Amino acid sequence: MDIQRLVGDLSSRFKLPFERNNWVYKLLEEHDQKPHRKLDIRSLAIHYLFFSDESLRISFEQAVSRFTENLPFRYQEEQEDPVTISAIHEQMENYQAFGKEENYQFSRNGDDLYVQVQQPEHIKKRNEKNLALNSKYQRWLRMELWSRKVVEENDLEDREVLEEMVKRAKEFQQPNDFTSEESENSYENSRLGSIASVAAAALVIDFEWMKAQNLLQ
Repeated sequence: MDIQRLVGDLSSRFKLPFERNNWVYKLLEEHDQKPHRKLDIRSLAIHYLFFSDESLRISFEQAVSRFTENLPFRYQEEQEDPVTISAIHEQMENYQAFGKEENYQFSRNGDDLYVQVQQPEHIKKRNEKNLALNSKYQRWLRMELWSRKVVEENDLEDREVLEEMVKRAKEFQQPNDFTSEESENSYENSRLGSIASVAAAALVIDFEWMKAQNLLQ
């Protein structure tokens, strides 16, 4: 849940077009800028795991090791669905990597210390397919967030960024896009949404450039 909270904090918030709500949005934006809102609960793991108080460390390790024994179902129906059970079990295995010292890799660059958590090899291989999909999803999300930002601010800071975003949109586009009703596949809808967002932003920000590049159609 905290990971979803982090994604929401880092994304553009949906705003109702009523002035009476502006003070709420202002408070939320100020709150989202606070340093702790840019972290999620996984960043606390290292503090528990390497804490000098051994009783706290052991308690943390034992709790994380039981993640797969007591799955966090949200609804009773999920407890009866083998596909959901398997997916949640795999997700808990991913989180368990944060509770084992051997999975932490430390490196130093000058005065800066970098920490990276590595999944065990068998879990890493299992996750490869999902990571490939997530990587695409993240690219689509960044395209959509960029589009919202330039339209809201009506300002283009860098011409090369616009050209790069249009190039990405063209690469992701397929011949039969936008010829049928919305898909039930969330990844597919994210891809289409990113393309449409970039197209709309480019038209708003620099219509003449789009026209000169024969990109209106």
